[in-house]
Amino acid sequence: MKSISCKLIILDETGSACAKDISGNLPEVFLSREHHSWSKPIIKAVKEKYGLDIKILRTLSETQSTRTQSCELPTKSLSTSDLIWDTLDSEGGNIDSLQDANVARSTPWTQPGWNSEAESWVSQALFELDISQIGRLIQHRVWSVSYVAYTETNAGRIWFKASPTHFATETAVSHWMSSKFPKSSPRVIAWNQTRNWMLMKSFGARQWDESIKQKSVGPYLKTLAQLQRRSSLYKGDLTNIGLPIKYPSLITKFIDFIGENPAEFQGMVSTKIMNQISSVLPELEKDAYALKSSIIPIGLEHGDLDAGNVFIQCNNPIFTDWSDSSISHPFYTLASFWGTKINLDVITSYYLDEWSDYGSPKQLLNEYKSVGRTAATFRSASYLKLKDKYPSSSWWELAPYLLQMLRLIPSKRPIYEIKHS
Repeated sequence: MKSISCKLIILDETGSACAKDISGNLPEVFLSREHHSWSKPIIKAVKEKYGLDIKILRTLSETQSTRTQSCELPTKSLSTSDLIWDTLDSEGGNIDSLQDANVARSTPWTQPGWNSEAESWVSQALFELDISQIGRLIQHRVWSVSYVAYTETNAGRIWFKASPTHFATETAVSHWMSSKFPKSSPRVIAWNQTRNWMLMKSFGARQWDESIKQKSVGPYLKTLAQLQRRSSLYKGDLTNIGLPIKYPSLITKFIDFIGENPAEFQGMVSTKIMNQISSVLPELEKDAYALKSSIIPIGLEHGDLDAGNVFIQCNNPIFTDWSDSSISHPFYTLASFWGTKINLDVITSYYLDEWSDYGSPKQLLNEYKSVGRTAATFRSASYLKLKDKYPSSSWWELAPYLLQMLRLIPSKRPIYEIKHS
């Protein structure tokens, strides 16, 4: 795996000074090229080279070979390293990014001092639950989508998650899921809805991936369908939580937007891909309008189900990460599943069979196929809608996912059937 040079803007807890070497250069470490949100490789590399225990704040920029990372040193001392404190003013072009007010409002963990507040809340919440904490909060993943960390306790590993303002409902819907569907959701043991923080009991380490045989997938799909069917009875709860109703107008409005504003997509996809998208819009529009007369009641739609956020615990699926969830056609959750291929006969026998009260096997299959043909369009429309809420200087982190979905639109197939990077 190729390495990447990572420049570090290490701030003190007040955010008024940054660490540099005696020549005035930023500290630098070399990392294997993994997704920038994974915290441990950076933390380990800085500890090994400089002897410092940093906290990740934000990835400011990244190219194929370089990355600029802002970090925090909770203790003022640089004594274990050859670095010295310098004024932040000397950092020039990075200051605007470091002090972006929109980023600070949306993802407050990018600011020095936030980590200490989060650690204090976690410690107090565990104390009130009579759970003994062993060690500090360890960062796991940090980016504009979420802040995830964990701590070991006498009750096992406890996960902490903070969500940004553009995913303002995640904590509330996760807490609701924990209450209504405890066998299929992480157990939320403490939460702060105002700050969008929550603590969850460990849900295991085994993910739904290629190692799970097709014959084992069926019961997981059955559980998902049962959860979604029951959720349609709680639309009032979900609306009160604040979940948006995305269906059925989301796709039709997106198709109209593409037709009326093709220039908006210049630079996102090539002219060839854009022409392919334009050529299939009439068929997609036909499916979208047909789905307006759906036989399936709208309910909880996950929004981003993939092999990385379904865990298997005691042979039961645990569905995590409800940040993108909405009230919509439930079939989009499965048709947009990302990560492993699922056989249609398994879907028919286990997932669609759970909806048999609403139509014949043929009707259900036809509706599922219509959803599958529009799955990438639905996801593209969701990402584009999310872009309006995102801080512009952080959008680069999510832009590749929109780009990938746009490229998949012409295939008109469920996402799990398509080979993609």
